[in-house]
Amino acid sequence: MANYYLILTDYGSQRLAAAQADQQPIGISYLAAGDANGLPYLPQSRIDSTALINELVRVPIHAVNVVGQQVEVV
Repeated sequence: MANYYLILTDYGSQRLAAAQADQQPIGISYLAAGDANGLPYLPQSRIDSTALINELVRVPIHAVNVVGQQVEVV
């Protein structure tokens, strides 16, 4: 069974913290996904990354909706 992760980089974590401190929204315009060339890795080992390993798709985000405990990205 495959495992999927959402990883915030150091830069992303800094932007999120600053936005929360200033109570300002963050503009996210794209969602990207990669497959790491089919090789497993621990997400914690990629925290200083600035790019995906083998990016496969990048799609525009038109809206983000919170529905209960889930987030829908449209």
